Amino acid sequence: MNYIFKNGLFLFFRIIIVSIMSIIVTVSISVLATAAFTKTTGYKAFVYDDNNKLIDEYTYNYSDGDDKQIEEFESEGYKVNKSYFRTELKGKGYIINQTASQAISVIFLFVFIYNMLFKLGNSDLNLVRTGHKTEDKLKGFKIGIIAVIPAFVLFLIILICGLGVKPDMPIALFTLPNFYVYQILRCISGNVANAGDLNILQYILMFISVFIIPLISHLSYTLGYRDIFVIEKIIYKNNKGKR
Repeated sequence: MNYIFKNGLFLFFRIIIVSIMSIIVTVSISVLATAAFTKTTGYKAFVYDDNNKLIDEYTYNYSDGDDKQIEEFESEGYKVNKSYFRTELKGKGYIINQTASQAISVIFLFVFIYNMLFKLGNSDLNLVRTGHKTEDKLKGFKIGIIAVIPAFVLFLIILICGLGVKPDMPIALFTLPNFYVYQILRCISGNVANAGDLNILQYILMFISVFIIPLISHLSYTLGYRDIFVIEKIIYKNNKGKR
């Protein structure tokens, strides 16, 4: 049991790393998608004097024609900073953004879990064969369950709050630590921001999402325990096909 708990805790920390990497990837892809699939429509101008004191601000849209105000302010020696507006990311750009960021996050998640659990399963195979360990084919799933206990706790907090204790509790409390499935959770919750606004189906789907890690852990451990080198075979076939 200590072996399962220790590795479950270790897997939990690996998942935190995956979540951080997923945040970076999601933000980066969003910036690229916004630049590629949206356009600038105007800006909000902030006017400063020589002492960097804000003296005026206004909104300008390109559809209004030439910006006469900025010409006047700059001719008088004032400094004007702009904060640009862009069109909403939607359609093909939105789909590409959602799909790409989630796909990369899932790949990160799978690789981080697979590398660890496959090695554990393969090591246990040899130990069981030599009689140094008792077979436990669900060990990978158990390790995965230990790793997602914090996620279960956060889900329960969201559920309890949503049932009336604190309906305005932001569901970001659950989403941020589980950022590796951010786009999936976003599809589940829609435009809902607070726990009290989620319906029963949304709660069920959020609960199911927690089991992604135990399932990947079980699969990875099982492959290692059965001595099935799936990734290695794929790489070998790809290299063989290029020759």
